[in-house]
Amino acid sequence: MMRSVRYLWAMLATLAFLTQSCDHKDLCYRNEHHTELEIKFDWSNAPDAQPRTMVVQLFRMDGSHYQRREFTSREGGKISIESGEYKILFHNGEMESVTERGNTFDDYLLATVPQPLLAPMGRGDLSTPPLPEGAENQPVRGVPASVWGGKCSYLQVQENVSGQSLTLTPEAATVEYTVEVRNVENLSDLIDFSAALSGMSEEWSPANGQSTGEPVVMPLEMQRHTDE
Repeated sequence: MMRSVRYLWAMLATLAFLTQSCDHKDLCYRNEHHTELEIKFDWSNAPDAQPRTMVVQLFRMDGSHYQRREFTSREGGKISIESGEYKILFHNGEMESVTERGNTFDDYLLATVPQPLLAPMGRGDLSTPPLPEGAENQPVRGVPASVWGGKCSYLQVQENVSGQSLTLTPEAATVEYTVEVRNVENLSDLIDFSAALSGMSEEWSPANGQSTGEPVVMPLEMQRHTDE
């Protein structure tokens, strides 16, 4: 019994020694290598654009992804970022008909999403009609929302330098089409109808500023207009 007590006292003494020999240091939550950077958007090339949000994708100079930032204002905002050199791709966000793909500077894309051919009429895949000749193998994708974006090929963020800013100038990446079908006979209000365009672009590359991907078919909602 006494042997066990001596052992316990020895353990307590050891713990007390370890506790006294440990230097207390406050936790530091601030990263001294991060710098505040203000990102601004210049809408001079698309003055009528009213995006919900703006997305900035930051990449290292080797093309690997670093961070994704999203601003709730079309004007931009401030971020905290490590000092270093970067490439940037940017575009508007919160688009239901457009998705983001890729994780490097060169393969990052904005892509259209699958949609039934008769979706504008409220019908699903069960009643899909055949595609026209020449477009039989083209996938059906939804009409994308308006996209504005661009790139910055080089950005240097300096350590411990205040007041750094970057201005990005978005440009329109989508084109608006107007389709008009005239002289339709026997157009009853009981008839549902829609249209589709084949050979449209599936994706857009902000790095290249060009459309890419395979040709796709895009269904269009049509409005009925009649004269007397």
